Amino acid sequence: MLLTAGCSFVWGDELDGFDLDPPNHWKHTFTHILADKLGVSYANLGLCGACNDQIFRKVVDFLHNNPDENITHMVVLWSAWQRDEWVEYQPARRSLQIKREHDVTQFSSLRTSNLYTKKIKEIVDD
Repeated sequence: MLLTAGCSFVWGDELDGFDLDPPNHWKHTFTHILADKLGVSYANLGLCGACNDQIFRKVVDFLHNNPDENITHMVVLWSAWQRDEWVEYQPARRSLQIKREHDVTQFSSLRTSNLYTKKIKEIVDD
């Protein structure tokens, strides 16, 4: 099995079909193409906006929760080092069954200057 992890580049955010519901771009991802060339199955752990902490956690969680998988190849594309995250516990989201890893805001300090209001920028900077 090929295991890949990373941010939008791994998930395939820029590929045709990524924005459909459900997305149908998987056959265009490098993960699918590489697995096909290697003749193995794959798991794509890519997630748009993921920081390196989240990428690392997803890989460790996958390995821990799938001990019987025969992972022969792994590709981890690390994200920009400036990306960070903070947990946003929002009880209303819990009733919608939103997973804990999706209850985290990923952001890049290099992009805080693009925020619309001074108040929001000050909060993110803090």
